Amino acid sequence: MNAARLGPSYYQEYFGRLAAATDSMPTLGNLAGDLYKLPTHRNERQSLQFSFATKLIHMKNRRLPIYDSQIAAFYFFREPARTLSLGNRISQLESFHGFLRSEYARILANDLLAASITAFRAAFLPVYFTDEKVIDSLLWAFVSRLRSGATREGSVIYS
Repeated sequence: MNAARLGPSYYQEYFGRLAAATDSMPTLGNLAGDLYKLPTHRNERQSLQFSFATKLIHMKNRRLPIYDSQIAAFYFFREPARTLSLGNRISQLESFHGFLRSEYARILANDLLAASITAFRAAFLPVYFTDEKVIDSLLWAFVSRLRSGATREGSVIYS
């Protein structure tokens, strides 16, 4: 979160909601909208921090995927334009998050990444990672590697 340089009131509310959350979390859209109301920058500007909202609900239900720009890029999802209304932006992001939930369930039901998940667990020995979190980590790392120049003549370099 430090890289986002969010304001102290945002951190206070975010972690307060995390500490207070019980079995009944607000919907992702409501949470994102509520957090938007808080100033996120020192100049009191507000910004939609949808990724942080998905991280908060993931901490309460570790089977839910986390949205971020790397995951969005893997699926060629374009973040909604900032010229759209807040409600429209949140709705589009929520819809994509719903797609991620369905897609991760499909991947797991059909064992599409079973070998990769097993290899990840053997290499990193994660204690609290669900299979959904492992999928997030694999996709995030793949896109991060591509963005760091892991291509040659249009092909991905895996080693």
